Parts: sequence; C-alpha cells; structure tokens
Amino acid sequence: MPRRTTPAVALLTTGALAATALGTAATWAGASSAPATAPSSSGENCQTLSTPRTIITGQKPQTYVYTAPEGTVVTYYCVEDQGGGVEYIRLQTPAQSVLMRKGDGKAILAYSVLYGSGATPTPSATPTTPSATPTTPSATPTTSSATPTETPTSPTATPTEVTEDDIPEVTGPPATNPDGSFNWNWRYDPPSCSALTVLYPSNIPDNQTNDVNVRIRFTDGTSRTLNYHFNGGNWTGMRAFNYVQHPSWPAGTSEYWVEWTQVGGSNYHYGESFHNAPIEGPLHCILGDDGDPDTVEVPQSVTTIDDWDPARRVVRQGTRTSTEIVTVDETGLSDVQLERTRDGADWQVLRTLPVERDRVVISFPKERKKGKVTYRLTVPGTESVTGAVTPEMTVKVKKKKRNRR
Repeated sequence: MPRRTTPAVALLTTGALAATALGTAATWAGASSAPATAPSSSGENCQTLSTPRTIITGQKPQTYVYTAPEGTVVTYYCVEDQGGGVEYIRLQTPAQSVLMRKGDGKAILAYSVLYGSGATPTPSATPTTPSATPTTPSATPTTSSATPTETPTSPTATPTEVTEDDIPEVTGPPATNPDGSFNWNWRYDPPSCSALTVLYPSNIPDNQTNDVNVRIRFTDGTSRTLNYHFNGGNWTGMRAFNYVQHPSWPAGTSEYWVEWTQVGGSNYHYGESFHNAPIEGPLHCILGDDGDPDTVEVPQSVTTIDDWDPARRVVRQGTRTSTEIVTVDETGLSDVQLERTRDGADWQVLRTLPVERDRVVISFPKERKKGKVTYRLTVPGTESVTGAVTPEMTVKVKKKKRNRR
C-alpha cells in the first residue's frame, strides 16, 4: 500500500532537526492532527559556524551532500530556504559526509556547518525488545539528478571558534490534554527514506525519550529492526535516527521498505492504524551509489501514481474525455505533469498540476482535431525522488456529428 502522507523531515545522517527558538511555539498537535513542527525563525540567516553561510547557486535542491575536511566530522549544520526559514540540525551520529535536508522539505537556499575532530561514534547496537504498545500507558522510476546544477562555493574555517553552546537552543512545543496533563498521543513525522526524525515535546516525562525502533524490510523478504537506545539519559528537541549508519544496517543494500516505527513516550506508530486512521506505509526506497566510499549515499523515495486508467477512449470532436482523479506519493519538490502527443510526435507538457492531500484531479482539454491523441502523467525525478511515468492512455477522436434537419 502506498504511503499517503507528507514526507518526513529526516536526514541520512542522524540529527536533531531544529529551528531557532526565536519564534513562539505553537500548541502541540493532538492525536487526530498532523505532527507539530519546530519553532521557525523568519527573516534570519544561518549564522557562521565552522563554515560561513554558503549560498547554493543554480537550481535549489531538496537535499544536499556536504563533506567535511579530512579528519573532521560534522556535529551540527544549519539550512535555510528562500522564505527565510532557518533550521539548526544536531547530528545524533556525527559523520564526515552528511546529507542536509530542511525540516519542512523546502528547497535549500543556503547552509553553514559546524565540525570538529574525532572518530564517528555509533549508536547502541544492543536493542530493547520492540513493542507495538507505548512504553507508558495512555487514556517503475525515472532517472534523477543527484546534484544541483551548480555547487556552492567551497567554505573555509572561520577565524573565531564556534562551539555547540553558540547554536540556538531548540525545544519542542508541549503536548497537553485539555486538563493540562501530558498527552501521550503526540505525533512525530512519518519516516523518510533516510531517517526517522522526532521532535520531542518539551514537557515529556523523564525516562521516556531514550528508545527508538525502526523496522526495515529488504528485497529478499527479510526484515530487521534498528534499535537506538540512550543509556542513562533523555533525548530532547528534535533528533533524526538514520538507517544506513546504524551498525546493524546490512552492507550492499540498494532497495528497502520502511515498515514500522516506535518512539518511546508516544502512542503513535507509523505502520499501524492510529485512532482508526488508514495505515501509513510502507515507504519504498532506493539507495544510490555514487562510486565514492567516502561520501554518503543519497536515498530516493520511489514516486508512485495510482488510479490512472489507461483504457482506450473514444470521443467526438468538440468534447473531452472524462476527468481522472489519481493518488500520488513522493513527488518531492515536483508537480505532476499532464503530457500529450499527437500522431507519434514529441510529448508536450499541457499543464502542471499541484498535489493536494496526495490527490490530483486531471481535466482533459476539448478534442478539436479528428484522429488519435495520447496522454500520460509524469513526475520529474530529482536527487530525492525517483519520479514516475504512467502508462499511455489513447483517445480516438471521431468526426463531429452533424445535426439532421
């Protein structure tokens, strides 16, 4: 079953997704609402870290790979979009090469990075038993582009030392019931192909935010639950738990499905019905290989277009074929395109159609010429999604009837 939700805010490298805490925190979403988002600053720029603020030239990507100097690992980075939204991401597992992505999925305009020396730590490989219950009781793809059209200017180290203490602190909004008690039904964003990202409520009880499980299914039919455990402490703010850098991730994996997640302290589980809502997932993913073992591999969500009917149609001149409603998943920053060809000529884009709640309504033009015309839907592939093309749907246009007197 295709995933029917907005892509999660996750990163290939593990991290705490966080916007600057300059804005006012919104009330935490309830069980039937969408996941809450981190406070976001508007009109701010990424501050100078180990690198200055660097603008990405050319087409703005949804994801961008940064590799730190030899012997260093990235611990934090900042990303901003063209609207002035700024997010600071703390890496749960620092790494030399990281995949940067903005929390709300918007195109990245600029970034800055904080890095330091040291070996890359690994998360705990000793899993706790995954559970489908909360820890505490409660009431065929297209070719894609792997890089933006131009690369950013190469950043250099700043003369003034910047530490993690200089980065804005991030706190999630509280999760509360009407009576003011803690609401165990708070939701986090569904997973992406690179990681599960969790924004923890600021008022979550102690000893709840130290265990996360993500179940992955592979092409051979086997599955593996990746466990992340924090002994003797609590995770706060927003953190992303990546898959590929987990010690239990099988080397050589190129295709997989994210089936189920469990986060300590929340009753919500991706891959299960939540308050009678439809089950989300599984999320189908492809992991590319750039041929460089020292850089992070970029995963792509597999784009799907469902409910398109390619059956042959017959209409008269001056009329149009019936409207189609399709379901679309994982389009990234792209819109759906309605394309047409006549008599085998080149495909032409008639219009672009935005996706609203994973659905697209397609109204076809009136057919004015006798003959045969063929339609299809496409989603362009990018560095973060595979893109998709539907089967072709042919319409035979017959001569217009003449009124008899």
